Amino acid sequence: DLLAGESFMPQRIENRLTQRGWHVGGPFLCLRILPSERDYYTRTIPYYCQVFNRDFSGSCFFEYDDVIVGVTDLCFYEASAESFITSYLETFRDGDFRVGFSNIFSDIADLRSSYVQAVVALKTGQKHFQSQWFFRFSDVSLLYMEAKLTEELDGRFLCAPEILTLHQYDQINGSNYLQTLKVYLDHQMNAVKTAKELYIHRATMVYR
Repeated sequence: DLLAGESFMPQRIENRLTQRGWHVGGPFLCLRILPSERDYYTRTIPYYCQVFNRDFSGSCFFEYDDVIVGVTDLCFYEASAESFITSYLETFRDGDFRVGFSNIFSDIADLRSSYVQAVVALKTGQKHFQSQWFFRFSDVSLLYMEAKLTEELDGRFLCAPEILTLHQYDQINGSNYLQTLKVYLDHQMNAVKTAKELYIHRATMVYR
């Protein structure tokens, strides 16, 4: 019901969490696990859910949208997502799964949004890092935002006109002002550090 965005009774959710021995205030982690194509043909997804529920402490796995969804109470893992991931890294890899992880969340009512994070992590991660097999939302969030921002307009139409003017000037004159500006801002407008990174004299930096 939570994943589907349907209404729910908070007291009922708290009771169910307590029955499982989970902490009502989390922290929680949501996973979206994509099985291999072979698993779809052999219909082994329900079997994997049973295995994960048996072997993974403080976790609940079930089939949803033709994939495996997992929710974990990280209190069983020192309140650390890294501790959980490390514990089952080999299991996921050996099963030839692709896994997307949400950010940590503390309110189980946020499960739907956290599931979307796991979906985005998996989809975006697979697109940009094809050799990897597990992806955190925090690692792909900027890529996701960039893709959304440029869905209707090319990136250059989102830039300030002054930036585009500077870029055009660099192209015509073979200068490097836009890169200089970026490095300058990266170093909190410190001219000395900027000159050092660009391998130019401080006087050249001041001139730019």
